Amino acid sequence: MKYYEKQDTIVAIATPNGKGAIAIVRLSGKDSLSVANAIFKGNPLKDRLVTYGYIIDNNTKIDEVNIVYMKAPRTYTGEDTVEIYCHGSMYVAQRVVEACVKHGARLAMPGEFTKTAFLNGKLDLSQAEAVIDVINASTQSAKDIALNQLSGRLKNSITTLMVLLTRCIAQIEVTVDYPEEDIEDVTIDASLETVGKVLEYVNKAIAQSERGKIFKSGIRCAIVGQPNVGKSSLLNAILGESRAIVTSVAGTTRDTLEAHIDISGVEVILTDTAGIRESGDYVEKIGVDRAYEAANNAHLILFVLDMSKEIDGRDIELYNHIKHKPNVIVLNKEDVTIDNYEKQLSKLDMSDNKDIVTISASESMGINTLEEKIFELFNKDSSISAGEIELSNVRHIDAINKAQKSLLTAQETLLSRMPVDLAVVDIRDALHALGEITGENVDEDVINTIFSEFCVGK
Repeated sequence: MKYYEKQDTIVAIATPNGKGAIAIVRLSGKDSLSVANAIFKGNPLKDRLVTYGYIIDNNTKIDEVNIVYMKAPRTYTGEDTVEIYCHGSMYVAQRVVEACVKHGARLAMPGEFTKTAFLNGKLDLSQAEAVIDVINASTQSAKDIALNQLSGRLKNSITTLMVLLTRCIAQIEVTVDYPEEDIEDVTIDASLETVGKVLEYVNKAIAQSERGKIFKSGIRCAIVGQPNVGKSSLLNAILGESRAIVTSVAGTTRDTLEAHIDISGVEVILTDTAGIRESGDYVEKIGVDRAYEAANNAHLILFVLDMSKEIDGRDIELYNHIKHKPNVIVLNKEDVTIDNYEKQLSKLDMSDNKDIVTISASESMGINTLEEKIFELFNKDSSISAGEIELSNVRHIDAINKAQKSLLTAQETLLSRMPVDLAVVDIRDALHALGEITGENVDEDVINTIFSEFCVGK
């Protein structure tokens, strides 16, 4: 492995802003040890040995610390690294950073430690992106996807596909270079098999990518219905707190109200919407428009019906508007339901929709069942087998879609039994697209954009 040659030694605080028990100041670069020695008073620093002492600046004691020196290349960045564990005061940590800068280090840019690790071959680009996803993960599912990617699972899967395509290209080129061997038909058949195998992986990854994006970023769930059916009460019941104003006055909710909740390790972004009805009130009309917008942008719609009232034309019209999207019919006011509500439901064109949950939002009855239904709808294929690709990053999904397009064109060329070398261009394009995921085929602007999203100390 040829290591990235960076002359600077960088320094930054690696722990969050604010007070805490410990703050970590991180140095990385060829002069890390000399910078540390210039400001540290204690026993000599040895590789991977925790050493106790003091940070000194101009003969003034800054703090009592533990310090660890780690020799390259067996470090996160692939460079000599020093970590200083001081007391968790931002003032103290900043003084330690200032002392490091005085003795030759410079302040790190956002994501520069991880960027250095990528450039030194310690991580591929998909793993580097997973670092920020782990940091930003707010639920179990988001964390699991990010950790799988950080462990190299995505990298290994993509590398396997790239090896198959590279061998395929090599075999085609041999056929072209030695046409007298008359092996073109054999090469076409072998290439078709390889392209088909890679396409199978790619198609499955694309099919699962929506699940990956949702589990990473959250399920957008809109609560929709006529005024006074209990939408705001439902939001409050799910959250277990009074976030939305609830009154008996129709049209109380004039705007969308968003709240986040963790359901079985998955983030659900709930949006309470204005009751949908005809209104001469200008402000209420805006609220109704936003309700439709929230429904159109949602992954899932909770369509709330009032079981104490008969289903009317407005309910039917509204359900017809949203029924093409994943939805759960929420029958509210179970405690005051009218007789034979199943007959009322027959007014809706529900086809085979079995996703119906009965609740009483005011009494918090049936809420657990509703939460289980929400999770079930988006976790039908929860297991990802070894070797399969699970994508959640928009850049990765775009790249694999490009790979799919090129592979389909190559497959068409091979099936038509055209000269085998005509398929090489598309196979190379697919190979290049897959390389964008791991970072083999990305330009510097893309790399800089990715790492600019990181915090300074990472």
